[in-house]
Amino acid sequence: MRLLKIVPDNTNIGFVRVRHIAFVITALLTIAAVALVFTRGLNMCVDFVGGVSIEEKFASPPPL
Repeated sequence: MRLLKIVPDNTNIGFVRVRHIAFVITALLTIAAVALVFTRGLNMCVDFVGGVSIEEKFASPPPL
């Protein structure tokens, strides 16, 4: 299992130390997202460019 271990056991990352900066960045990104929704609106569609459209017509309804 030693080969599968990526992070050493003694790893110490101080996430709590930078929590205030993370809160500010999160607040700014949230405010920007809400502002963009109100100014540009929601665009929920997916535009496909190119491709092939195939339509079939049957003389009678096909059995399902």
